[in-house]
Amino acid sequence: MVKKIFMFFLTEYVRLGLKFFYRRFESVHADPSVNKGSIIFAPTHQNAFMDALAIVMTQPRPSYFLTQAKVFQSKLGAAFFGYIFMLPIYRERDGLHTVKRNAKIFEKCVDVLIEGKQPLTIFPEGNHNLRRAIRPLQKGIARIAFAVLDKDPNTDLKITPVGINYSAHKKFRSDLFVKYGEPFEVKPFYQSYLKNKNQGYVELLAELDKRMRPLTIDIPRGLAYRPIAKKWADNANGTFQLEESFEANQKLVQTIIDEKPLPEKKVSDTPITLKVLFAPLGLIMFISNFISFKVIRTITTNLAADPAFESSLDLVFGIFISWLFYGLQAILLGALTSFDIGLFYFLSIPILNFIYFKIYKNSYVVE
Repeated sequence: MVKKIFMFFLTEYVRLGLKFFYRRFESVHADPSVNKGSIIFAPTHQNAFMDALAIVMTQPRPSYFLTQAKVFQSKLGAAFFGYIFMLPIYRERDGLHTVKRNAKIFEKCVDVLIEGKQPLTIFPEGNHNLRRAIRPLQKGIARIAFAVLDKDPNTDLKITPVGINYSAHKKFRSDLFVKYGEPFEVKPFYQSYLKNKNQGYVELLAELDKRMRPLTIDIPRGLAYRPIAKKWADNANGTFQLEESFEANQKLVQTIIDEKPLPEKKVSDTPITLKVLFAPLGLIMFISNFISFKVIRTITTNLAADPAFESSLDLVFGIFISWLFYGLQAILLGALTSFDIGLFYFLSIPILNFIYFKIYKNSYVVE
């Protein structure tokens, strides 16, 4: 009961933080009712922990996650991540002796899926990368899926592909669009697996790969990535209708590859009249946020050895540490004016920031 209450409040607080962090954060489900029972979510993986949050915040059931073992190295980290349903996965680079521990983790995953009360999320690409492209899928997800049927052939196991799409992976007030595909059954591939394990893996991963590509912006392998990605970013659509913009941006990739005339770029922002009207508020909140934004950005860039972790750290520090700066500013304001004014300022910060972000941090951000 305590864990459920803790997870509820933590999830809702982070959800609120995401609404501030992203200009737009939306998800589209093929049919939410089908993601029940024994389900493996198979999302694209570009942005480290932010990808996990994208799944957590768009699903009614708390999901187990397979996570790189290195985040479990400290006792505190192991305790916390274990508490929020994350399971360590060990790789050969972590040492051959640690790979043996995967047997227990895989067994845990199998039991979770057979029970069917909670889904399991596996990033089938095996690692993260900021490129807008689907990388070759690894066998881990297929091994676990077939291990479930090995232990209980009657399990109605399905895999749901998911595309997690960022207009800018590392930037504050960018857009996040999560698109869920139709789940598909694992059983039709099981007979091939029984005849030849590798063939079963190949067929299942090929089906998953085919289903993931329509759910994300995918610059095909084998092409000159950088010039295509740059041209895409220069011409990408960024309206307030994320699904509509996503579909247009998918077509834009093929238009660039085919060297056809580019369509008109469409982006959304707050009308200039509102920006002028609320200019005094904008100036006040710019000053209020300046120090905390600068400090958090400095901490993030120094701590994140991998750029894919920057947005995750920005979010965590933003929702948990920024209040320290707001509190100090409220104390200073109260000392210069009165206690009531300082308290009013502190309690008004969420509303003032909401208005400030909606007006002055509402333009389309892409990278």
